[in-house]
Amino acid sequence: NKYVSSLLKQGMALDANGNREQAKVRWREVTNRFPNTPEATRAKQLLAGKGYFLHLTLYGAAYV
Repeated sequence: NKYVSSLLKQGMALDANGNREQAKVRWREVTNRFPNTPEATRAKQLLAGKGYFLHLTLYGAAYV
């Protein structure tokens, strides 16, 4: 679903620009509205603070 994917990516962009609280709003929307999707799994990891390495590996980067 392109919508849920875009919500997840919006949260990542917000977080990368220093707006963590707004990022969390997007990620919570993903987990609440689309709980059984891979994006919800990723959003939960980001909400738990385990996202930066996972975010980077999502796009093929290794250790940074």
